[in-house]
Amino acid sequence: MIKYFIPIILEIAHDEEISVSYILYYPNILVQNHLWSISMAIILRYTWEVSNEEEFKRLHRVFEDQYLEKTGVKQMYLLQELSGPGGVYFAGVSFENWAGLDKWDDFFNTEEAKNFAEQIHKTAKPLDRTYLKEVDY
Repeated sequence: MIKYFIPIILEIAHDEEISVSYILYYPNILVQNHLWSISMAIILRYTWEVSNEEEFKRLHRVFEDQYLEKTGVKQMYLLQELSGPGGVYFAGVSFENWAGLDKWDDFFNTEEAKNFAEQIHKTAKPLDRTYLKEVDY
């Protein structure tokens, strides 16, 4: 049975990551010391009306394999809407912080990215671009 739970904040960096260490005690005995991080995630989500689903998905795989490292993205996802008439997809990318989003925007100003965007636009029409923040609860 744990007698005490003592959180100790070790570091706060740029208001984006908090590292916390905690120590669990039995009476007079150290049981565990653990370190973990809580990170803020900025998510950029695009809504697409897709005309060629097979090619659209193929291009997302190509992007993930060939370009993702150049963009500042931590994670990428692709979702298909099931509640509507079909053909609507949500493509999202998450970043550790706002600086990652700047790197994303910088990448899409390159010729390489403009050429890739041209291919995507042949398979789908962008409907919306939404910025989201992951919420810890």
